Amino acid sequence: MRYSRHLDKIVLCCALLFLCVGAYAVPGICLFRTPAPPNGVLNDGAHTITFNWTIEYLTTCSSPYTFEILDPSETPIVTQNFTCAASPIANSFEWNPDGQPCGCYYGRLRFYSDWCTGSSRKIEDEARVGFLVQPAARFKICKFHDLNGNGVEDPGEPRLAGWQYTVERPLGNVIAMATTLEDGCTDYIEVPVDCNGTTQFYIREVVQDGWVKTAPNGATNPITVNISPGTNPDIVFGNWQPVYITGYKLLDAAPWPWTDPQYVGPDGQTNPPEYEPVPDCGAQPSPPGACVSPFQPDQQGIAGVTVTLYESDGVTLVTSDAPGFVNPTVTAADGSYSFGPFQFEQDLVIKVDDPAPSPSGCDTFPEDGELTPWPGAYYGTVATSVWPCPNITFATPHELDITIPPPVTGDQVYGCNYFWNNQPSRLWGLFCPTTSQFVSASVEIGKDEYPYPTPSVNATELPSGYFFYQVPEINVEPQGLRPGVYTLTPPALPDPTTQSWQVTTYCSENCSSGSSFVIASGESVEVTLPPGCDVRVDFCVREEEKNRRCYLPVTFTQDGWHNFCDPYSTVIPGGMIYNRFGKAFATFSYYGQLLTNKMVVGKGYTITYNSTTSSLTRLCAFLPQTGACGRLDHSYDSPSTTTSAGSLAGETIALMMNIAYNDRRLMPRTPGYDLEKFVITSGIYKGRRVGQVLNDAYVVLGGAAPCTVGLTNCQQLVDVIQQINANYEFIDYDTFIDRGYLIPNRTLGQPDPAITPTVPYVP
Repeated sequence: MRYSRHLDKIVLCCALLFLCVGAYAVPGICLFRTPAPPNGVLNDGAHTITFNWTIEYLTTCSSPYTFEILDPSETPIVTQNFTCAASPIANSFEWNPDGQPCGCYYGRLRFYSDWCTGSSRKIEDEARVGFLVQPAARFKICKFHDLNGNGVEDPGEPRLAGWQYTVERPLGNVIAMATTLEDGCTDYIEVPVDCNGTTQFYIREVVQDGWVKTAPNGATNPITVNISPGTNPDIVFGNWQPVYITGYKLLDAAPWPWTDPQYVGPDGQTNPPEYEPVPDCGAQPSPPGACVSPFQPDQQGIAGVTVTLYESDGVTLVTSDAPGFVNPTVTAADGSYSFGPFQFEQDLVIKVDDPAPSPSGCDTFPEDGELTPWPGAYYGTVATSVWPCPNITFATPHELDITIPPPVTGDQVYGCNYFWNNQPSRLWGLFCPTTSQFVSASVEIGKDEYPYPTPSVNATELPSGYFFYQVPEINVEPQGLRPGVYTLTPPALPDPTTQSWQVTTYCSENCSSGSSFVIASGESVEVTLPPGCDVRVDFCVREEEKNRRCYLPVTFTQDGWHNFCDPYSTVIPGGMIYNRFGKAFATFSYYGQLLTNKMVVGKGYTITYNSTTSSLTRLCAFLPQTGACGRLDHSYDSPSTTTSAGSLAGETIALMMNIAYNDRRLMPRTPGYDLEKFVITSGIYKGRRVGQVLNDAYVVLGGAAPCTVGLTNCQQLVDVIQQINANYEFIDYDTFIDRGYLIPNRTLGQPDPAITPTVPYVP
């Protein structure tokens, strides 16, 4: 800075002096300081401010000239005299404001001259420069490893060295940089602060790959801090390495065992490469959501399976206080599971349970096949992971010992940790006793268009005269039958021109509905075996000339029974109901009470028909009966009058007639089974007998609430009975369509003798 001030008198004297010395120069003082503005000087005793100046003059210099430090009130607190020298004069002064109050100070330089002999000393020139004395502040930055990610430095959490920080004021203007040392803290960082007591600074962390800041203020970076004069508390940062472990629990649906890439099947086939579990080994951790199973087509996840994450010892559970962390966890609907966020560990162990066995949906009729119900159990087949890679060797299909690299980003996801389970199925069946007079009971087996390692299965004769067979497991599939398409070929028949095989299949509803069909001698049956199914395939011999070697009942809807009221029917002269009602209901047992030529519907004896012509006419008029489902509100014997019971009463009457006409062997197609003992294959009555449904219908018609028989509403009961009554669509004497809603109470064969129909009572 250059400051120049001349009084008129001084200028006159300078002119006179010029005349004396015969020379002239521009007089003045150049005064400047270090540090230069706008920085000030700290009052901590460790910092000084230096003033430098030059003086040029024309007059005679009076000795000494003076340099002063003025406080904020402009009172001199330091005065220093300097000896004159020839122009120009160059000199300096250094000052330490140790302990001085903060504020705006000045450095002032005064130059004196004695330009006339005998005159008093005069100020020829003066210069001043201002500066700020600031209070000093210092602090350290420390860094801890927030192992649980809770943003608090808990006991035992270590400090971290080598983390870099910048101090900024204002934001973006770096005034200091520091790095944490072995003790996890930086050296003291000194900064100037304002005179008002606190000053706002910004501290920015240089976040390293794979880490997430948790403290202070969560992930906020930079943070804002207020620094006070003097020594401040340490500013403590916390970071952790949150990671996720993800994977799937999947159903092993590969057609051949895929745990051995060198497997060669019985016909020379090898494992398809796409079924071999060799995960893609990426060099970097996978990003979130990047891993889905590429190893088998049509992946099917297994839900509700417990998965547990352990530390490297396989015993200690991995824990985390982070929100959302659950261990053990349970697989979702698609079979996926996830652990996280939790603190990164190099070595981990994942263990998975087998799913709970699924109950069989099939009635396996142990009284026929001496076969216990299939539990639908799961078996572990293989576990795969890309961590580590490429050495994928896991001892059991229920455990993964993984080694993961350090994360390269926050919330790193390590996916592709797969567990597979096979849910074996069972394939079995019966040969009717009639087959023994033609051929030995045996069946040829194939699978997925290849010969099965066990080419044929011989059946075993049971005490009942039936022959029981079961397709065995093979050595390379020791858990049981794996999914696939199985080909069953019964033996050739002696007379293929008149004989054929009547085939009947039974299966749970999650596999395929049961059906009955005919195949010629030498033909095969293809059975698609999904996972966890208990499939039964029965074989009986059908003789074309008789066309009644195997029997099934025929059921009719309300409308069907109404049609059989026609007295001019060409099928049943005089009409089915008019002609045979008395025979069907000649001896009908109703809850243990023997009724003669009567039908009673409803546990409270609410509707009664006898075999008189007038009552049968009313019965025909009653069918079909529709309307609101409910109890019969009064007892009467005139069914031509509608009732609030509506559709439930009509469906119950039709079902009762189906049972009676079948049991007395009076249907158009001679049956051989007791309809009330048939098993229902699906719906709310799945696995229960038809007689149970009829009994519940009587209870509700008698006035009981549907909940007393386990139903939500009356309409549920109507829907079930409608499906029972419509199970068979009768075409003619030899043709009908089986809708697969019912499974007979016994295997196919010759018809049984007629029996007395009985309404079962279930208290």
